[in-house]
Amino acid sequence: MRLVIYTPAYLKRWLITPQYISAFSASSFKLHSTQTFLQLTRFSLQLTSFS
Repeated sequence: MRLVIYTPAYLKRWLITPQYISAFSASSFKLHSTQTFLQLTRFSLQLTSFS
């Protein structure tokens, strides 16, 4: 019964928020790729310092 009551509001919210969700996922992807790039740069710097 609760599911039937809550579903319309949830659907309305879902119809409003896709742009927010896509913006959040894009920003988190940028953050993740930046961290990966920094880790790769650090790793290559360690390699060059060892050689």
